[in-house]
Amino acid sequence: MSRGVARVIRVAVRALAVLSLAVSAGTSWLWVRSQHRVDWVQRYTMRESVSVASDRAAIVFCREDRGWNSDGWQLESLPRSAGASWTLDEIDRAIGPPEVVDRWGFRVGQGTFTLGNGIGAKWVIVPHWAVVLVSAAPALGWAALAIGRRRGQRHPPGGRCVNCGYDLRASPARCPECGTAVQNGPAAS
Repeated sequence: MSRGVARVIRVAVRALAVLSLAVSAGTSWLWVRSQHRVDWVQRYTMRESVSVASDRAAIVFCREDRGWNSDGWQLESLPRSAGASWTLDEIDRAIGPPEVVDRWGFRVGQGTFTLGNGIGAKWVIVPHWAVVLVSAAPALGWAALAIGRRRGQRHPPGGRCVNCGYDLRASPARCPECGTAVQNGPAAS
């Protein structure tokens, strides 16, 4: 692999780590905020509406079979004191078959909302902790690799060449692989 390609890969991995850390931090912030406020964004058309909400330590993805008078977007944030827990409360009151999955805060279901004129809907609920865990994994993996790589550069394993890592137990004076002179004699392994 050429140096240019390796550099592009390193930059891409770092960018992924930074992005995953930003998503994890943002989700953590929403998690705390969801205890006091309901935040949602909604895309509505003449036939349906699709919304994503942060409510009571969960992210709610919902598709409603409700048409609007026009097409558009809606972004809302309401304090819980204003009775704004409409997303999860309305899902809890929905009439329909039992939810398919209801474990560890994950929920998948469909039904008819009692709010309005009996709006049909489908939903997926993912707890904030799951999003934080999954989104932090690339950043934590990158950090572990970076720390291990730096530790290996500063302190090469005993009995190995500092330049290429070749095993020097049989070559006391010089590395037979790259020709680097051994500085303090062969290291015991």
